[in-house]
Amino acid sequence: MNTDEQKIAFITCVNDEEEYEECKFYLNQLSVPRGGVQRRSYQYIRRSFYGCRL
Repeated sequence: MNTDEQKIAFITCVNDEEEYEECKFYLNQLSVPRGGVQRRSYQYIRRSFYGCRL
């Protein structure tokens, strides 16, 4: 596996810091296969009242 295959990004909309910390706690609890994800990154969009639009 090359390094790009060993990364995962969680992109979330954040309106409440405490809920976001709880969310990250549960994301960290996700199990991954041995030799799988080596690096997790967290990207967030603040004050997204209407959700995320691309």
